[in-house]
Amino acid sequence: MIVWVRAHAQGLTAGFFFIFALVFHYSFPFRPADDLRRTTVTYTDGLYTAWALGWDTDFLLHPSTSLFQAPFFAPHTGTLAYSEHFFGEALVMFPLTILLNNPAVSVAVLVVISTWLTGWMFFLLMRTQGADIRGASLAGLIAAYAPTRMNHAPGHLHILALWWIPLCILFLHRYRTTRASKWLWAVGGCIVAQGLFSMHGLIFLLVACVVAASAYWWREKGSWHAWRNIGVAAVMALVALSPLIIPYVQLGHHPHFTRPLREQTTFAPSLADMLIPPMFVPVQDVENHIALGLIPFALVFWGTYALSRKSIYPYSTLRILAAYLLLIVVGVVLALGPEMRLLRDSGPSLPGPYWLLGSIPGFSGIRAVGRFFQLALIGIAGYVGITWPYVTRRMTPWLKWSVSATVAALLLGEFISTAPPTYALPAAALVSRPVDTWLAQKGAGCTVAEFPFDDPRTVDDETAWFMYLSRFHHQRLVNGYSGYFPVEYPALADVANGPNAAGAVPLLRELGTDYLVVHPSLYPGMRGERLISQLKNDPTVREETRFPDSYVFRVLPEDSSCD
Repeated sequence: MIVWVRAHAQGLTAGFFFIFALVFHYSFPFRPADDLRRTTVTYTDGLYTAWALGWDTDFLLHPSTSLFQAPFFAPHTGTLAYSEHFFGEALVMFPLTILLNNPAVSVAVLVVISTWLTGWMFFLLMRTQGADIRGASLAGLIAAYAPTRMNHAPGHLHILALWWIPLCILFLHRYRTTRASKWLWAVGGCIVAQGLFSMHGLIFLLVACVVAASAYWWREKGSWHAWRNIGVAAVMALVALSPLIIPYVQLGHHPHFTRPLREQTTFAPSLADMLIPPMFVPVQDVENHIALGLIPFALVFWGTYALSRKSIYPYSTLRILAAYLLLIVVGVVLALGPEMRLLRDSGPSLPGPYWLLGSIPGFSGIRAVGRFFQLALIGIAGYVGITWPYVTRRMTPWLKWSVSATVAALLLGEFISTAPPTYALPAAALVSRPVDTWLAQKGAGCTVAEFPFDDPRTVDDETAWFMYLSRFHHQRLVNGYSGYFPVEYPALADVANGPNAAGAVPLLRELGTDYLVVHPSLYPGMRGERLISQLKNDPTVREETRFPDSYVFRVLPEDSSCD
């Protein structure tokens, strides 16, 4: 029996990690939320992701259009590059999205798949680097289920889809031990795959590869040839990804594009945020409170103590441990951001890698620098996996399995107790409205602005919802939901959210807006009714039609291209 289990360990662990993922996300995708605001990452991120999957799927069906010419933030072009493209996710879920015509379900399924593959890929990495089954399993649990990662579910799918990083490190390790060129092709393939799934992940993967390669080949004979070969593989992969990379680089230098660098300080955690267990802090602050928990850190100290009790180690093990320790340091430093602080919003600070975060393409596009702590998570999980055999080396076989199973149960217990609830998007919010059917019958070149216009004083931020529903009418939207925005967008939103919201009409006309769609019920109090009254008395707009949940106004003079 034991021999059979060892022979089929990879397949069995794949099944176990898949079952764990289903159990962990028990409500996803099987149960919609009654109140989506209970999630840690607001439901608007999930709506944006669902819209992006739908947009990518439409592109795959009709590739004559440009992938990055998204219909939001009209009349600006290339606006898909304002956020993640999710093209790889759309490729994987293409059959399901087409079958159900509901990309929100695809998002739910991808959350489960990402958790499963992250844990399993990390298990395979650990086994390749010499960890036993028990240590590899613990490392996989930490990498897949730690709050550092899980707090991004379900909205930040691009942060969840990082399973290509451990796989790439695995291939890099294979190349180091065999020098076979086929592993360089595999490394390049992982870079391409990660770029297809997540631009954040692409930056993280490149950093992880540089860190791992630095530890593997530091002052080693033939290191120059290894660096050259790895560099060639990476450059070839990036060239293959250039159709996806170039729009982001171009956007970063566009005069109509803005993202203040100070947000990298706002979304930067302190060192205390990385150490204080999640159970003692509000989980709603996903970008700042990024600690792993008590048990992972306890395992790190336990592994370090076990290492100190042994004086001789295999040379390859020292290189591997050095890679993971260096990855922890790099992840922490980058996550601390431009101003490295012990306590957030108080106390002294040290200058961080401001030049790196503010000027290098890719790094300058990551405004929530705390996400770099995903690299530290990989380092901690790898360190635990490699050191676990030293922790249990003096135990009997039965005791090794008993202690490992107990630690795994404690890990899952802590992770489940601190994980945010993940809910599927409610079906009622994802169906076409009467106004969508009406807009779909208009000309193909119409531009629409929906109100509330990104108003934080309303019940929720409806912009991502308007974007998702645009897949039913296929018109361009002045509205937009993204981490980045056009330079004039804040001023427009200020006027649209002011006491004289109708004053935004001249600005909207300059942007080529044809229709205003107002939803009074989404405003608090009587603000929606006051806006309707202002527009009815405005000679520059005309009430076109109304529906139970909305009013439609035509901006004058009419554009003949939108009939």
